[in-house]
Amino acid sequence: MSMRRHGGSSLGWATALRICLLGTLLGLVGCATPFEKGDFPSAYALRPASEAPVWQALAHATLGKGPDWFVPLNRGPDALKMRLALIDSATESIDAKYFIWHEDHTGSLLLERIIAAADRGVRVRLLIDDIELSKATDEWVAADAHPNVSVRIYNPFAVRAKGPVSRFLDNLNDFSRVNHRMHNKGIVSDNVVAIIGGRNVADEYHGFGEIANFRDFDLMVGGEIVPAISSTFDHFWNSGWAYPAYAVEPDDRHDETALAVLRAHLADREIVIEPWLEMNNAGQHDWTPELVHFAKTAFSGSARVLVDRPDVDDPDPAVQVTSQLRRVSGETQNEIIVVTPYLIPSPGTMDVVWELEDRQVEIIVLTNSLNTNNHVAAHVGYRRHRDDLVNAGVDLHEYRIDAESRKEYEARGYRADHFTVHAKVIIFDRRRVFIGTFNVDPRSMYINTELGLLIDSPGLAEQIRQMVEVDFHPANAWHVVQDDKGHLQWTGHDKTLDREPSESNWRRFQAWLLGLFPMDSQL
Repeated sequence: MSMRRHGGSSLGWATALRICLLGTLLGLVGCATPFEKGDFPSAYALRPASEAPVWQALAHATLGKGPDWFVPLNRGPDALKMRLALIDSATESIDAKYFIWHEDHTGSLLLERIIAAADRGVRVRLLIDDIELSKATDEWVAADAHPNVSVRIYNPFAVRAKGPVSRFLDNLNDFSRVNHRMHNKGIVSDNVVAIIGGRNVADEYHGFGEIANFRDFDLMVGGEIVPAISSTFDHFWNSGWAYPAYAVEPDDRHDETALAVLRAHLADREIVIEPWLEMNNAGQHDWTPELVHFAKTAFSGSARVLVDRPDVDDPDPAVQVTSQLRRVSGETQNEIIVVTPYLIPSPGTMDVVWELEDRQVEIIVLTNSLNTNNHVAAHVGYRRHRDDLVNAGVDLHEYRIDAESRKEYEARGYRADHFTVHAKVIIFDRRRVFIGTFNVDPRSMYINTELGLLIDSPGLAEQIRQMVEVDFHPANAWHVVQDDKGHLQWTGHDKTLDREPSESNWRRFQAWLLGLFPMDSQL
């Protein structure tokens, strides 16, 4: 697979941006004919299919939990199971948009179930960002050949090179556009129930990775907020930047034969994950009992969708989520708990941190260490600001590669070589919580589009606090503090280190090398 920021590679796709910008300085100019906003048929979310028996049962189970209800998906395998449940239970529509959808076992399993739903007459819309789609997008073009499936690719690269470095180099003359990516993630079933959070569709995001796995987080959501989530999907789908897959790859087969080949291919890939399906009763069946049991644990609350505009050609940066989160932070009185994979505070962010500390608001943060960060360049950006964060009074923690808690997030029988925190969680005063796709870095703040839910629910906030509190434990994370001389130390349950932990000298060298290029604004 290509290098990717949110996948298993240690460098990541954003590092490719650094290389490409360096290439620009060397006079490398892409030869792409830029894409422009397209004029494609509009489509909108269908009315909620709330009369379907499965959703009637779910409504009864969540009676009195309103206006919205939420169930945390803390473990990857559970999140996969609930995605399957929503897909298999759909009666009218499935809308899904993702930053990354890999053609691995998990991605193939979900696509196979989606096609089965389309066979039942369910209308399917799939929107996928082009950041990791290589030249071989034939599976998506083939899926689009199904009469009930529409696949669109967000903000496509004009030149379809396979690797991220070559793709950006070949499209350098259109860099300002292709640098803008849709980082949104979510799936909505029948416009009644949704899953929103940090997980992409790939093995590593659900605990099935062999090389890398992630500690991630999302929510199953129902109630009045779901149509609002669907409305944000419509906005991106009809933006003119969501291109039909067959228009992006006109040379790929887009017919019944291609679809038949795809069906056979997906069925063959599922065999690897078959033992898990059998053990967890995750084959196709009536999921009503499991969904009802799950929904009975739901928390009541009131949610608001925070989303950036999909206006690729807008001269103003996509900062709607950023500005709203800063406003909520400014309203906080006592405590903010943050879990973020990438922590690269902008000057504006540091202003907020100092203002909160002046008001004696406690800021508690968990992020990745050099050992666990899947994107070394992002870690370099973070460590430039680490002293400032600690000096400002931030209670800072970095996840350990040998964390005891990681077994909770990997499927049974899987323990990958690399492990990364990928959850994006912010808890305000143990009352409000933000769950979504937003990282505390410039790319999420100013370049990509982000999506999440800001939820007012003390019960949910407390439950999520307890779930992530485990990751802050000294057996799972290093506590970054200053010694008497002002030097940083990393304190764990078993030892204290005078330099940041890394089991790899190669990683240390990468961090040193990438540190020579101060380009935090692109990370």
